[in-house]
Amino acid sequence: MAGSAPASASNLAMPLTLGSLPGSEASIRVDALGHELRDRFTERPELPGLVVVMDDGKPAGLVSRRRLMELFSKPYRVELYSARSARTLLKEFGGEPEVFAEDMLIDDAARVIAQRAPEDFSDPVIVRRHDHSLQVIDSQVLFSALAQGYATQYRELQLAQESIIENEKLASLGRLVAGIAHEINTPLGIGITAVSAIIDEEAKLSEHVDSGAIKRSDIRQSLSDIRQLGETAQRTLDHAAELVRSFKQVAADQTSETRRTFDLGEELGHIANSLSASVRKAGFPLRLVEGEAIEMDSYPGAITQIITNLVMNAALHAFDHRAGGEVRIDYTRGRPGQVEIRVSDNGKGIAAEQLERIFEPFYTTRRGSGGTGLGLSIVHNLARATLGGSISVHSAVGSGTRFTLQIPLSS
Repeated sequence: MAGSAPASASNLAMPLTLGSLPGSEASIRVDALGHELRDRFTERPELPGLVVVMDDGKPAGLVSRRRLMELFSKPYRVELYSARSARTLLKEFGGEPEVFAEDMLIDDAARVIAQRAPEDFSDPVIVRRHDHSLQVIDSQVLFSALAQGYATQYRELQLAQESIIENEKLASLGRLVAGIAHEINTPLGIGITAVSAIIDEEAKLSEHVDSGAIKRSDIRQSLSDIRQLGETAQRTLDHAAELVRSFKQVAADQTSETRRTFDLGEELGHIANSLSASVRKAGFPLRLVEGEAIEMDSYPGAITQIITNLVMNAALHAFDHRAGGEVRIDYTRGRPGQVEIRVSDNGKGIAAEQLERIFEPFYTTRRGSGGTGLGLSIVHNLARATLGGSISVHSAVGSGTRFTLQIPLSS
């Protein structure tokens, strides 16, 4: 195939072009004899090939060092081919030369080469410079540069994915902070009100004592009121403290990749406490079904991230503000050495065509309503890569949805 191969847009938009690769300007006349080609290769060991040019300078073909050495590999062939012209030797290789432009991207050139015979992968390539000079580039250099470009881009994609996952973690943590702040505000408000009432009641009691006009029944009533107010303050502040403890544990786990030993039920309890305010605001209760004590040696941060994403996904998609909804978390021992955690809802369910793509990155049916399409993809990756388990989903329109996480007790 003669002429320059047209440069097309690279799938990977790689900046490396053929002109950026090291090459040699090496050509020989079409009437040069075989022993002249062999001598040229002997003089220049680094040369991968020679461009055979016509009298007008146009390339007639390419003789690679490898193919020429194949022709000269046996003694009788040395005598046979030494006196033959380069034009005759080209017939041994067949075909017209492929000449690439120096501004062609290397993955485009590799794609063109791949469409030809497999043996062409080891042949050099001819590159035409803007000044019309011809250069020979070793195909191994070309494919090495291509592989390096793919490896670099793959690493960039990995870094981008890690950044997206980290941002999603922080966004999830931000939603927890907002929910916890709202939840803590109520018991703190009640506690402050109760303490203020205790102070007022104590002031009244002191005033009556100082005046000397107080009855035993008044003292008993005041002490009873103070005791009730104190119990209310203690109860509500204990609740606030428990919420803070749960949030601190969830926040520590969610921002850490530390492996530790923990009780699964307690860990899920912390998660449920931290999420309860957010899901209540969405209009449905979150219920944790207590199971048997199960000790795990794993990554609670990954479990926290998975449960949080599944619950918040239900809050976003499952109910469409309908009343009577519920999200439930339950757990049990699964196959030997494994635990099974289920997050289920009684919402509207998921259509079959959506169910097939539910774990795909960036797939969401709520692009304009807060959905990023990353939550379930992250869940899938955490379940497999971090926890060494699997996650599946079962749903039907009108029948709710159940996600089942199966992970080893020791990851």
